[in-house]
Amino acid sequence: MKASYFLFALLALAFAAGNRLAGVNAYKIIFKDMTATHVGLCLGAIAENPIILAWLIAFVLIGACLFVNTACCTTVQIRSLFRSLSGSGVHEKRPRAVQMALIHIAALMVIGLHALDITMIERHKPIKLFPGETVSMGGYDILVKDIFYVTDRSMITENENGRRKKIFHIPEKDFSLEDNFVRIQIKRDDAPPEIRELRILSPVRLGSSYFFLDGFFIPHESRQIGAMIHLSTNPLIFIFFTVYSVLFCLLLIRYVTIWSEAPEKNGQIRPTLKRMLR
Repeated sequence: MKASYFLFALLALAFAAGNRLAGVNAYKIIFKDMTATHVGLCLGAIAENPIILAWLIAFVLIGACLFVNTACCTTVQIRSLFRSLSGSGVHEKRPRAVQMALIHIAALMVIGLHALDITMIERHKPIKLFPGETVSMGGYDILVKDIFYVTDRSMITENENGRRKKIFHIPEKDFSLEDNFVRIQIKRDDAPPEIRELRILSPVRLGSSYFFLDGFFIPHESRQIGAMIHLSTNPLIFIFFTVYSVLFCLLLIRYVTIWSEAPEKNGQIRPTLKRMLR
């Protein structure tokens, strides 16, 4: 447990260091590419930058050590569970053995899923599109049929450097999430095309693929409105949600169990769950 606490602390420091590096102008583009796509596509740029390479190696090593430590601890807990179930352990300790074994298995799965995230999740950078334009993303053909925008056009007009006001900088009261949307046609292989509506913060899901509307734009010295769309394919999303939910519930059950079974200490009786429900 001490090793796991230490490794979690190191991992938190590594996250903080990565967040700090991402704010440095010289490294922004690399971290932006890692976020928009995944690490595998950025290995060339990372290898050319010793600082980011050292950070990534340290981050991976800490994560690997945490996985190994959790795996070893999980093995111990499973052995304890089998001993308890076989009758060689104390009967009263069986519920605790079951709880701890399940908590360790769930925690191990969380770490493993985060490792798989790097290789299995497919992300695409936002692509600028105008009505009538088509783009292929992740095996899908996306046709922008119509763009509906009712908010102040000055908020999305690009300057001579191609920059515009970012959507999350626009006050919510000044931007209509309902009336500003893009109607797209999605087609894959021989399947019939689907007409869907994309809105900010409301992606379109097809299986494990998610289409996001990142914002609107008007090119400098133009009046035509375009939209920025990207695709993210995440076959692990429901597994992630399920495992995290199970882990949270197991930790909550463990906490309630410890709290309700707390013995007398220093002459004072701790409140038990049974007494609180009376």
